[in-house]
Amino acid sequence: MAGTNLRAGSLVFFLFSVLAFVACVRTENASPAASPNHPPPVVSSSEEAAPTISVTWFYRDNQRVSWEIIVENYLVPAGFSISCPITEIRIELPDGSAFPVYFDLEAVTLDSFYAATHNSRWLCTSKNEKPGKYRFSLMYFDEEKRIPISKQFQTILMLGSVYASNGTSQILLPARGEYPLASGTGDIRQVLTWNFAAPFAGSNQPVQINRVALNPSFALVEACITYDDQHYWKPNAILKIDGKIFHDTAYTPTYPFPYDLETTIKNAKRCYALILPHSLNIHSFSSFQAGIENFVIQMNDSNTLTMAECNAAKSRLSNQSLPVEIRCYSFQLRGEAQTWFDILRFPEAIKREDAYAIVEGLLTRTIQGPWLVEIEP
Repeated sequence: MAGTNLRAGSLVFFLFSVLAFVACVRTENASPAASPNHPPPVVSSSEEAAPTISVTWFYRDNQRVSWEIIVENYLVPAGFSISCPITEIRIELPDGSAFPVYFDLEAVTLDSFYAATHNSRWLCTSKNEKPGKYRFSLMYFDEEKRIPISKQFQTILMLGSVYASNGTSQILLPARGEYPLASGTGDIRQVLTWNFAAPFAGSNQPVQINRVALNPSFALVEACITYDDQHYWKPNAILKIDGKIFHDTAYTPTYPFPYDLETTIKNAKRCYALILPHSLNIHSFSSFQAGIENFVIQMNDSNTLTMAECNAAKSRLSNQSLPVEIRCYSFQLRGEAQTWFDILRFPEAIKREDAYAIVEGLLTRTIQGPWLVEIEP
């Protein structure tokens, strides 16, 4: 990707937004899209035993409802893998109304996905100790107060059709049905959601931590960054607890919302939800720190890179005696002005991709923190 000048900002940002929003369930084995002219073969599951679903943890406070769910005996053909077997979770209220709190992006339109999951955070992982076993951890923040705090409700989980991939081809696994989950009103014996309103001391602190929450599988850090820069930003979160350190593996942009290129890069304030998988006993822990370790300004995109920034990188290559020479240039793509670079010279001992990586390394800036909050259990 570094070797092409087709870094169309709108396309890159669209893909960035979709991937960032579904990053909480991302996996190294992402399935390729099916061709409409050559749909993937459907694999029958008529001879397989039905999957089993169990709720291993349920939590509710005045802000959120959360579950830890184990799916077992969800087997896929040898050599294939899936990102997550769960395609939908919805809440059904006593008055007969219902609404989704989780969707698999492949199963719905993008608008439906955004609308249903804007207040949800999740992590789906396969459990290596047993084939066909998955852990799904979900937080739903009831910002609209749709669930009466004192009322019971029904939760329905759906195992719909999902794509499985072996890296070169894909197959469509059949739906396995709907499963009601055991959900109570919630016994709040330990508060696991913390909010923060006061900014950090100092007039020029760019980060505000808004919320921290714990599930058995992951911690959530929600934060806003205010910074005068019109590029993409990549926040990095950290959790320090009982002598252990955990970092985020995924993040979701939450403001401005909905996402679009022009609004986001011109907005000096942007907010994120960051997922930090952990291996803690959340029922017994000492005080801990959580927050943003740093954030990275990413200028390596043709839609946001300026000629001055490209020329500055060119000068740094020369001043630091780095063995790469570039040419900066401007062009138009779909009526939008773009700036990018060509590699003119690089040593024979390295690949062209390595030369691009050297230049792109100069097109990033790290704003170092940390900005942490102290939390008492």
